[in-house]
Amino acid sequence: MFQNIDEIYDILGTETSLIPIKRGEKTPDINSWKNLTHEDTKKDQFQKKLAKSHNIGVLLGKRSNALCTVDLDS
Repeated sequence: MFQNIDEIYDILGTETSLIPIKRGEKTPDINSWKNLTHEDTKKDQFQKKLAKSHNIGVLLGKRSNALCTVDLDS
C-alpha cells in the first residue's frame, strides 16, 4: 500500500491520472478504467481506493496532460 500518493503527483504532475493495479498483475483494479476521466480519479472515494492499492498505474495521453512513455529494448 502507498503511504503518500502526493509523492507520485509531485514527480509526475498533479494533472496525472493514477489508477490502482491488481496485485501481482498488470491489469487495472477497476473495470471501467478506459472511461475514466482525470476528474474521476481525483474524487475522494477513488483516491482512497488508490491509496489502498498495492500497485499504481498511470493513464497516459490526454487524460494525463499528454504524458507518454517510451520503452527501449536492445
